[in-house]
Amino acid sequence: MERRVIEIFGNSKNLDEFEKFLRHIEYLGNVGASRQLLISVDGDGAGQLQFKKHGERLDNKEYSTDQEVREKCVISGQYIID
Repeated sequence: MERRVIEIFGNSKNLDEFEKFLRHIEYLGNVGASRQLLISVDGDGAGQLQFKKHGERLDNKEYSTDQEVREKCVISGQYIID
């Protein structure tokens, strides 16, 4: 197993919520359950999260902001970062 150290910056409420999201991912792996988790991000909110590795942003890629509506999507957990 590879280990990586990522610094996460944000307000305490959103960091707590993100930690719950990460723990849910870990739990699903431990019990062997494949599930979909939803994470909602309010991009213009005050709690914008930042991620750095070795003091640098993770990458310079611009990601899609398109939304896709899928029918029959069963969600096992929802996390809101605002």
